[in-house]
Amino acid sequence: MNKQHMLLGLTIFVTMTTGLLILISGDMSTLQGRALKFFYLNENTSNSSVKDNRTPISSGDSVSGIIKMLSKSEKPPTTRTETAENSEKKPAVAQPESSAKPGAASSNASESKESNSEKKPTQPATAKPPQPTNRPMLCTGCFHSDFTILSHNPDVCAPSASGTTTEMIIMITSSPDGFDRRQAIRDTWASASKNNTGNIRHVFLLGTTGDVKVTEGIASESAKYRDVVVSDFVDCYANLTLKTLAGLHWIVDHCGQAKYFMKTDQDMYVFVNRILDLARSKEKTLMTSLGGCCYQTGKPWRDPKTKYYASIRSYPQPTYPGFCSGTGYISTLNVARKIVETSPNIPFFHLEDVYLALVMRSINYKLTMYEGFVAGTEACTVPSRAKRTYTIHDISAETIRKLWDQKCGV
Repeated sequence: MNKQHMLLGLTIFVTMTTGLLILISGDMSTLQGRALKFFYLNENTSNSSVKDNRTPISSGDSVSGIIKMLSKSEKPPTTRTETAENSEKKPAVAQPESSAKPGAASSNASESKESNSEKKPTQPATAKPPQPTNRPMLCTGCFHSDFTILSHNPDVCAPSASGTTTEMIIMITSSPDGFDRRQAIRDTWASASKNNTGNIRHVFLLGTTGDVKVTEGIASESAKYRDVVVSDFVDCYANLTLKTLAGLHWIVDHCGQAKYFMKTDQDMYVFVNRILDLARSKEKTLMTSLGGCCYQTGKPWRDPKTKYYASIRSYPQPTYPGFCSGTGYISTLNVARKIVETSPNIPFFHLEDVYLALVMRSINYKLTMYEGFVAGTEACTVPSRAKRTYTIHDISAETIRKLWDQKCGV
């Protein structure tokens, strides 16, 4: 009898432990699978998607309405390769590949079905485990970057009351908590947009954050200034590619009448009118190129401790096809449309400037170097140099205001 009790107790313990491990394993594999799908093409994954019935809201809506939308717990699937079975209701985060377990992306789509199948034969002990997949250079519809817009003003580029139309749209990537930087930019160099009524318009690109106070602040800011575009992905450095592509989708959809676009960051000082003059003078070249601080080649950083680390799996090639510094580059709406059209067939890569170079290479477009991008603040102390400067990099909100007050480059 004692032996039976012991066996019964042992059976219950093993059953409970196994169930817990399966539960944990299922949750972790789902999370890893969502991240890794941005890095690797999974040919075994279904191309079905789940319909999202949410309606994007305008920045002109009430603050409470914007907060409600930004705080939604239910999120749409973030890649066209996700199925209803493995889509979790959280925003996507493209995690660096090095943090995932080897082989985690090999069979994620069918994992939940296999775990519930009692009839599936056990894999022989001598069989080799699935091998991790290197990121391919091309794919067919593997990368979905057209994220749901949670909050925006769809009329940023509409003709003003006086009839002024948009010639250039500037999209500025910003962190959710970057309130001071955004305000400094509005008060200084982005004032060239005349509160988005001039021939130059601007928007700030954001993802989502779990910080309730920051979300409430963004809602108030968006309702007041109507120049913030919030897309449905987690805002972090690893998702900068997603943010930029979401911005390109947005300008193609809502600023299609503009001739030129610029992408820049919240830590930049931009000589806006000079940038527009450059775009006008180089319009023919920019119909098939990106222009800025562009390099024709580069090598991946293989040290995991560096900010720009790229593993062999995420980028197996020995060199990059060049890149334009993401701190600031310009082009035409023609190029924006081609990038949006082509990006689904270029697997995700976490370094935004390199990813865009990969897209540009695939369509035989070029990267063009223009001197004067990514200058330091010392450019303002030399008048002759300041007049040839287009952007100043890596500065605080305070410095942005200081350069404006000093009339740097004017």
